[in-house]
Amino acid sequence: MKALRLLIALLFFSTALLGQTKEELQKQKVLLQDQIDLASTLLQQTKSNRETSLTQLQTLNQKIEARERLIKTMNQCYRLQALGFSFIRQH
Repeated sequence: MKALRLLIALLFFSTALLGQTKEELQKQKVLLQDQIDLASTLLQQTKSNRETSLTQLQTLNQKIEARERLIKTMNQCYRLQALGFSFIRQH
């Protein structure tokens, strides 16, 4: 009889522990899923920011190339004008 009471008490106690552990595991599962979702969101934002940064970099490079071509063109115009003035002065 004592053994039976002890066995019932142990079963009740272990069931209570399992229920508590299950609740804790459920809470932990929810928290971990939230962390995974947040990490996914941050990775997506990082990817978007990286793509935006790459586009901005390409645009800036195109702007620099266009300005370099403009400077070369202006230098050529200046040289032609300088040659024209010197030709006019000589004749």
